[in-house]
Amino acid sequence: METKRDKLQIFLASAFIGAALFIACYGVGVLDVTNVDWIFGMADPDIKQHFLGWCHYRESPWTFPIGLISTLSYPYKMSVLYTDSMPLVAFFFKLLSPVLPHTFQYLGWYGLVSTALTGGIGALILLRLTHSRIAAMLGSAAFCIAPHMLQRMFYHTTLTAQWLILIPILLWLNDTWKKSLKEKCLIWLVYSFVAVTIHPYLFAMGAFIWGFSALEELIRSKKLIPVILQAICIVGSALLGLWLMGAFYGEVEQVYIAGGYTANLNTFLNPIGKSMIFPDLPLQNGLQYEGYGYLGAGILLLILIDITRIIIKNKKALHPVRYCKEHLRFTLFMAAFIFFCAFSVFPEITLNTKLFLTISQPGVIGDFFGTFRSTGRFIWPAVWILYIGAFTLCARNFKNNAHIVIIFACVLLQFYDLSGAIAEKYSDINKEHRKAHSDLDYDEVTSKIERYKHVVMTYDDNIEMNNLAYFAYRYGLTMNNFYYARGIEELIALQLEKYNEGLRRGDDYSDCIFVLKENNIDEWKNCGLNFYYIDNSIIGVKEPLDGLEKAE
Repeated sequence: METKRDKLQIFLASAFIGAALFIACYGVGVLDVTNVDWIFGMADPDIKQHFLGWCHYRESPWTFPIGLISTLSYPYKMSVLYTDSMPLVAFFFKLLSPVLPHTFQYLGWYGLVSTALTGGIGALILLRLTHSRIAAMLGSAAFCIAPHMLQRMFYHTTLTAQWLILIPILLWLNDTWKKSLKEKCLIWLVYSFVAVTIHPYLFAMGAFIWGFSALEELIRSKKLIPVILQAICIVGSALLGLWLMGAFYGEVEQVYIAGGYTANLNTFLNPIGKSMIFPDLPLQNGLQYEGYGYLGAGILLLILIDITRIIIKNKKALHPVRYCKEHLRFTLFMAAFIFFCAFSVFPEITLNTKLFLTISQPGVIGDFFGTFRSTGRFIWPAVWILYIGAFTLCARNFKNNAHIVIIFACVLLQFYDLSGAIAEKYSDINKEHRKAHSDLDYDEVTSKIERYKHVVMTYDDNIEMNNLAYFAYRYGLTMNNFYYARGIEELIALQLEKYNEGLRRGDDYSDCIFVLKENNIDEWKNCGLNFYYIDNSIIGVKEPLDGLEKAE
């Protein structure tokens, strides 16, 4: 049996391996907190959204709830939760904001810590099940480069905190249910608050895992009250975290219709451009990248070896009903695996390009699944269950260090299979990037910047919106519109109408820079604005600007 010292050593060693792998995969440049050029150089706008949410959150006055941004959709406030800026992390650094440089990003360090913790906690899970230090450390390396981790890193970086999925699994395996009720409630209070204030999806996955562990506790202890009290702690702590971060503030659209963002039934085998060995498989629609659950060639081979070994060696395991009756926890893990697979494909059952079934979502069911419209993400706990099962079965079924050789070979194959994707990601991040630039970055505008307090964007374009939001941050201005996970489009449109009507009445908006395009300038004519061409846009201001070409 491993001692606490053994566990600490394995955790630290595996976390170090995770940190080293992070640097090898993504470089050290992302760890420079003053380096933001790579953020604006990435093709997808989401990482810019996360960074800019933090920028404007730190510049916003302190409010209650504490997670509100007042400068991104002025005059309305929005929660930093809806910019996916890791609210708990953003709050921590906002406390330190007075001593931080004005240009400051934590995305790189967040990615490193997430990778290290995923490796460390993954190793503890494997140590608990395999009792092999080497197998645990080798397996943790595979955890750190899991394909869905590579996919999300510096695209939707918040979701790389996969350790928040692994912690409930570790607590379950460590028989946390045997602890005192006070200890259990405290553990889940802290976990729920941290998880939900990093990303609600990760909290939901962890809460569902707890549900299966609670079922085991209920069956073994035959006591319902402790389970109910833990559930109250989990839900209550999560609601508190959401409330403090402003999730319920204002008129945010909370519920969407689920569908599209699902997992395809081919997800475990579909590399979607990340394999050196296997070809891509077709998807039913372009949104199913959200259900990305490719296992990797090394893990697939390890699973195949495990199955072959079981067939040859352990005939008893071929009787699943009998085996499940004798192994409650195994049964519940399999139930969890099936649950997460089913959740991830709901409500559209697809294989390759074929849509087999669309399940209706009446009433409360539709509202529930609409809250988690990207249901495909729930494939990740199922992926981790397969990872854990693959390494555990190998360690238990191959003795005399044969399992070490097999695991080492499969992990090497995993690295090779993903090497192309790793190299591509490294290149994208570390190539020379152009400095962040917006259409307003001209001396003719910035030399008069003291005139202005607000940037008013009159059209939707996420890329230009991000660039303008960074310009506004650098010069201490507000934005009227931004790209949120949950939007307030109607309020923003209403405010634009108020601006337009106010200008026509002769209201003084001399502190505003109106940003327009050729296709909507007519709506703003006869508003008393001076229009100028500037880069790819047109700006409208009350007071004339010298040195710019007029737009008529």
